[in-house]
Parts: sequence; C-alpha cells; structure tokens
Amino acid sequence: MVEPESLLEVAEASLKHWLLDAESIQVVSQSENIVFKVVTLDQRAYALRLHRPGYHTLQELESEQTWIHALDTFGLQVPRSLKSVQSSHFPAVDCGATTRYAGLINWFDGVPLIKLSEQRQALINPMAFLGETCARMHNQASQWQAPADFARPQLDIDGFFGCNPFWGKFWEVPDLTTKQKNQFLLIREKLITLLSQYGKPIDTFSMIHADMHEGNVMVSTDDFLLIDFDDAGFGWHQYDLAVVLFNHAESDSYESLKDTLIKSYRKTRDFSDEDFALLPYFILIRALVTVSWLHFRPEHHQPGLVANFISRALRMASRLSLI
Repeated sequence: MVEPESLLEVAEASLKHWLLDAESIQVVSQSENIVFKVVTLDQRAYALRLHRPGYHTLQELESEQTWIHALDTFGLQVPRSLKSVQSSHFPAVDCGATTRYAGLINWFDGVPLIKLSEQRQALINPMAFLGETCARMHNQASQWQAPADFARPQLDIDGFFGCNPFWGKFWEVPDLTTKQKNQFLLIREKLITLLSQYGKPIDTFSMIHADMHEGNVMVSTDDFLLIDFDDAGFGWHQYDLAVVLFNHAESDSYESLKDTLIKSYRKTRDFSDEDFALLPYFILIRALVTVSWLHFRPEHHQPGLVANFISRALRMASRLSLI
C-alpha cells in the first residue's frame, strides 16, 4: 500500500507538464486516485490526481474526458481536465516502482453534498438534486454517439459477474466462509439470469457515472460540481440510481428518500414501473461489488469492514428471495 505523502515530490515534479510551480501542495484524498491540492506561486488552485496504476489505460482516461466534454456541452456541471504542454490530459509520471498518469483540474472550493448543514439541505434536497442530475445525464448519454476510439468499461453481466469483472470476483474474496461463498455463487447465478432476461434496453442502458453518491457532488455557495468519473462506463441506468440509494438502503428513511429520488428523476426522464422494479437488485449488486472493491483496496480497510458488507449483501439477497 502506497502512502500518499510518499508521492508528494512526484506530484510536485509532475506540475512541469503544465508549466506550473507550486507554492504549496497537500494530500486531500486517496481512493482510485491520490488527489492533491496545489496552490501555485501566482495563487491559483488546482486538484492534481495521480491515478491508480493499472485501473485504466490512457485510452480509457482520454475517453472519460471525451464524455465529460460532451456532458459539459449538454449543460451539466462537470470537471474538465487541463491539457499538458504535450497536449495530453494525462501525462505519465515516474513513481519509482511504477508509473502513474497525472491529471489536473481547476480547484472547486466547496463541500460534498453529504456534508451540507441541515439548514442548507432544507434548501437543496440531496435526493431531488441527484434524481434530476441522473436523469439529465441519462438523457445526454442515451442520445450520444461515442466516437470510434472511445473505450470505457462495460458494467454489464460480464462486467459484474464474468471471468474478469471490473471490480473483481466478489464470490472469491478470502473473507467468505464456505457457506457464504456458496450463497454468493447462487446469488450471482440468479442475477445473471435476471439481467439476461431484461437485456440492454436502449432507454436504460448507456454511459453511466456509476458512483453518483452524495460524496461525489461538490457544492459551493451558488454552484455544483459532479466529480469522480473513474468508474464511468456502459451500464444500466438503475445502477446509477442504486448508488444514490445504497448508503440509505437499510435506514428507516429509505422509502421516503427513494420516492423523492424517483419522483425527481421522472420529472426529467421517463422511468417505467418495470424498470423501477429492478432497482433493489441493482442495490444488491452495488453491495456485492463493494465486497471485492474493498478487498483489493487495503488502504480503506477497517476491522470487520469487508465482513460487514458481506452480511449486508446476504441480508439484501434474502429479502429478495435469492437465497
């Protein structure tokens, strides 16, 4: 596991690709990427990302920017990476034992939607905002034609449950007991059958954000910014909605939050009752893939965390009569 602070010198050196000199640079987060806040000598602020090695190819990263540009043109508030002097959005930087791609965006001075004060949440309803934002994004993606060289992950049956799924094989993580592994295999089989029968309807399968939760919307005094497109790929629209609801799925307020989300979504985009009926299964899929996501990211480990997500997924599957 790489300590972000060990890459501070690498991060500072990477700024040469944008002809920038740092007055200060500090680590702000570590997830798929290590993110630094950079303040330059002329007091401009940027977010510098050093991308996780092996998570995306350069073609996939550039394709992410292609879609983000299309979303920006469509009117969504999204971050635009700045081109380096080599005309690449993502120059490669030497990190010693490995190479990472670096990316730079202008700093957005705000707080995550989830951290808004109660007073501000009364003015900005998070579920209503995310419902509308999901719908607007799906409107754009459903009518958008990706260029021939566009490459992003397929978050479909193979992407979730295949031989090389995007977030790993949740049914093989070592934290599973033999009984739990057999239960996960059964759940996997039934979900494959369900999604095979549903197919990929043109109205509900397109590019999706795939990580649109309340922590990935930044809010300033008078503006919003949807961030973190690392997981964006071709998938079902229900998965985006499932991500929004996932952290609330076992709360007493779930039904109210779900109703607000769907009502707001339907104001901007059609969403049939048949499509809606699959939402609990996609919330379960989010729980399952989080198990393997956590397994492969020890920097996020806390005692018992993976076991808790395993238990959570099994409870969800039981309520859906999948085990």
